Amino acid sequence: MRYLQTQSKVSVAEDHVKAGESTTVTLVAKDAHGNAISGLSLSASLTGTASEGATVSSWTEKGDGSYVATLTTGGKTGELRVMPLFNGQPAATEAAQLTVIAGEMSSANSTLVADNKAPTVKTTTELTFTVKDAYGNPVTGLKPDAPVFSGAASTGSERPSAGSWTEKGNGVYVSTLTLGSAAGQLSVMPRVNGQNAVAQPLVLNVAGDASKAEIGDMTVKVNNQLANGQSANQITLTVVDSYGNPLQGQEVTLTLPQGVTSKTGNTVTTNAAGKVDIELMSTVAGEHNISASVNGAQKTVTVKFNADASTGQANLQVDTAVQKVANGKDAFTLTATVEDKNGNPVPGSLVTFNLPRGVKPLTGDNVWVKANDEGKAELQVVSVTAGTYEITASAGNDQPSNAQSVTFVADKTTATISNIEVIGNYALADGKAKQTYKVTVTDANNNLVKDSEVTLTASPASLNLEPNGTATTNEQGQAIFTATTIVAATYTLKAQVSQTNGQVSTKTAESKFVADDKNAVLTASSDMQSLVADGKSTAKLAVTLMSANNPVGGNMWVDIQTPEGVTEKDYQFLPSKNDHFVSGKIIRTFSTSKPGVYTFTFNALTYGGYEMKPVTVTITAVDADTAKGEEAMK
Repeated sequence: MRYLQTQSKVSVAEDHVKAGESTTVTLVAKDAHGNAISGLSLSASLTGTASEGATVSSWTEKGDGSYVATLTTGGKTGELRVMPLFNGQPAATEAAQLTVIAGEMSSANSTLVADNKAPTVKTTTELTFTVKDAYGNPVTGLKPDAPVFSGAASTGSERPSAGSWTEKGNGVYVSTLTLGSAAGQLSVMPRVNGQNAVAQPLVLNVAGDASKAEIGDMTVKVNNQLANGQSANQITLTVVDSYGNPLQGQEVTLTLPQGVTSKTGNTVTTNAAGKVDIELMSTVAGEHNISASVNGAQKTVTVKFNADASTGQANLQVDTAVQKVANGKDAFTLTATVEDKNGNPVPGSLVTFNLPRGVKPLTGDNVWVKANDEGKAELQVVSVTAGTYEITASAGNDQPSNAQSVTFVADKTTATISNIEVIGNYALADGKAKQTYKVTVTDANNNLVKDSEVTLTASPASLNLEPNGTATTNEQGQAIFTATTIVAATYTLKAQVSQTNGQVSTKTAESKFVADDKNAVLTASSDMQSLVADGKSTAKLAVTLMSANNPVGGNMWVDIQTPEGVTEKDYQFLPSKNDHFVSGKIIRTFSTSKPGVYTFTFNALTYGGYEMKPVTVTITAVDADTAKGEEAMK
C-alpha cells in the first residue's frame, strides 16, 4: 500500500462546488513502479468544515488504474477534502480539496425586514435584505434589482422609492426606502434577476402624518331627529393628513351649543379608517352648529332637531283688551302656541280649538288649524249670543290647554226696546204706592243690551217717575223706573233708546193707577132743601164716591124714608134707586105730590168690596097751597 499511496493521485473535477451539488472524484491508482492497479475495492473519507452531509458514491473502475466516484456536497460551505480509501487506508498521497460555496438564492430562506414596520408617509426607513440558499447559507455577490411595491401605500401623488442595494457582507444587502404620500399597507418585494427574492413580501403599515392632521370630511349622516333628549342625529367625520391619508387615534374636540350633548362626550377618537361617528342628542329644537377641531383645524356642520309633536301641548291666549260685539262679525283672535314637553315650538302641529255652543269660526266651520313655523295657530271666532264663554285648545298630546274666557256683548248699534214690564199695575193713586217699569233692551240677535240709556215718558204727565227721564240698562238689559201718583188714571208709557246710527227705537205700554176705594168717602147733597109738593118741582141730588181727588167705582143704592101714608106712587126718584158710579158721581132727581119730610139714606159698595158709611139727605116737601100763600105774602 505504501507504493499505492506514493504513486496514486486523487482529483476533483471542480475546485468550487455549490452546496448540495455534485462533482466527479477521480483516483489514478499506480504501484511504486508507475503501473496501473486494477481491481481495487475503494471507499472514501471526507473531512473539512463542509464535510457534514457530504457523500461519495461507489467507485467505478474505468481501466488503466482509473476509478471515479460522485461527490455530493452537503448543506455546509467551506473547505472539503476527499480521500479514497483502500482497506481503510488512504489510497493517494494527499486528499483532493475543493471549496463548497453557497448555492443558488432560496426565496424561501431569504428575508426582507425594515427597521420601522410602521413608518410615516414621506419618511425613510432602512431595508435589510438577507439572502440565503436552500441550506441557509448566505449568498453574496448579488446585485439585487429595485424592489417592487404594491398596496394602498404604493399609490398617491408621490410614490415610494428605494435606493441602490449595498452589500454589507455575509449575504446582507441594505437599501434606504423613502415612503410616498399615501398611507396604508405597503408590500415590498425584493427582486433578483427579475425574480421575487423572498417567499412573502415585507408588509409595512404606513401611517399618515399626524403632525399635519386636519378634518378632511364632516357630514351629517342622520338628521331631523326629535329634540327629546333620546333620539340622536349622527355626524361622521374623517381626520386626514395634508395628503388625504386617514389618521387613526386622533382626538377630536367637539364644540357643542347649549342644549346639545354627545353620547361619547366632547372628545372622540378616530378609528383605523380615520373616522368617528358622533351621536348627538338635544332637548332644544332648531338648527345647531356643531364644530369639530383637531390640531388647530376646525370644521362646522349644521344639524337640525325637530320638536316632539307627540308631546305637543297647546297654550291658549286671547286678546281681550277690546270687547267684541255679538253680531256674528266682530271677532276675537284665538292664538294657540304649541310646545313639546321641553318647551320647543311645534311647527305644523294640528291644533283643535274647542269651541262651546254659541261660538263659531268667523269663516267656515273648521276648528282645526295647522301651526306655523313658530308653533302658533290662530282662529278668529264670533258669536251672535252675548255672554262669557270658556275656550280651550288641544294639540299633539290631546290634553286641553289652559282655559281662556271671551265675552261677547250685545250690539248697541241695533238696540231695540223689546219689552216694557209693568209691575204693580192697578196701584193706588195715593202718592205712596209704587209701580215698577222694567224696560228691556235687546239687540238684533235678541241679546240683552247693557249700559244703554233709556228714556221713559208718561201721558198724562201727572205720573211721578224715578228717575225722572233716563235710566241705564243693567246686566239683564233692563232700565228700571218707579212711579207714584195721586191721580188715578190709565197712563201711556213710552220708552225710547238711541242706536249708534242715529236711529231710535220706541215702545209703549199702559199702566193704571186706581183710586183708594178702601178709604173712599161717600157724599150726598141736594140743590134744595125743600120743594113744592106739586109733582112738578124737582130737587137734584148729587152722590159722589171719591178717594181724595179720584173717583171711585162702585154700586149705590138708596133707602127713602117718606112721610106717613106716602107710597112710592106719590113721588119720583129718577132714574133709579140703584146704580153704578160713573167717574165717582151719580145724579138723581126727586119730585113728589105729597108734602112732608123725605129722608134719603145713600149706601155704596166699592168695586173693591168696601162698604161705605151711609150718608143722608133730607128734603122737605111743602103743600102747594101753602107755598102759594107764602109767596103771596111776599
